Amino acid sequence: MGSRMKNKLPNWFYLVLALYLLVRLGRSNFDFPIFIKNYFTDLFCMPLVLMLCLLGARIIRKQSELVLNAWLVLFITVEYIVIFEIVLPNYSQQYTRDWLDGLMYLIGAIGFYFLQSKKKLELSN
Repeated sequence: MGSRMKNKLPNWFYLVLALYLLVRLGRSNFDFPIFIKNYFTDLFCMPLVLMLCLLGARIIRKQSELVLNAWLVLFITVEYIVIFEIVLPNYSQQYTRDWLDGLMYLIGAIGFYFLQSKKKLELSN
């Protein structure tokens, strides 16, 4: 059988995911401050997406020490900014153009880059 990674996700991932879901799901029920209501999910989006990309790459390549380099993190982040802040607002009122959203994506991506686990994950058969 193929290799399987244990302890796939770092602890910070679960905290970021919980905060993301709390704000995302609580928007309609709670009166969050405007910054939290409008920008926290954008701030947390890239660390979540990038960590899942890293996990997938580690599993596919069977390289437990693999990390995403700065150029790849930047490319994926710019791709999100273009899609969600430039393209989709042209087609749906659900999406709005907001340069602060793009800034939050970028800050989240930078945070991910420095938080991504550079230590070896255990591999087992």
